[in-house]
Amino acid sequence: EGIVYNNLDEVARFFRTLHKDLTGPRYLIFNLCSDRQYASSSFDGAVACYPTENHEPCHLEVLCDIVERMDTHIQQHHKNVIAVHCNRGDERTGLVVCCWMLYSGFCVDEEYANTSSQAAAMSWFAIKR
Repeated sequence: EGIVYNNLDEVARFFRTLHKDLTGPRYLIFNLCSDRQYASSSFDGAVACYPTENHEPCHLEVLCDIVERMDTHIQQHHKNVIAVHCNRGDERTGLVVCCWMLYSGFCVDEEYANTSSQAAAMSWFAIKR
């Protein structure tokens, strides 16, 4: 930890400093790693674990659950944020984030009559990642 991965204590401090208020954490972290688990207490219990093997997509039922849970959290309060991670941050994370953007209507493609599109979601993810 710390050489390949971000230091867990520093990540926890980041979320507690920027995304916590008197009501508790305004963040929810989605851990998609099957080989890297950590105590949710490090993040005030605001961790949702969906262990998925490296280089494998989530099962469809699991993906739907993740996306709905993400959307519920975001809709609960305007200050709520989500963080999604796997080992490299592009395969499983990209799939989940792009699916949520399509589900929520977050990523609108002006070229396609202001509707959500896979291309717009993937482009946004690639730029922001």
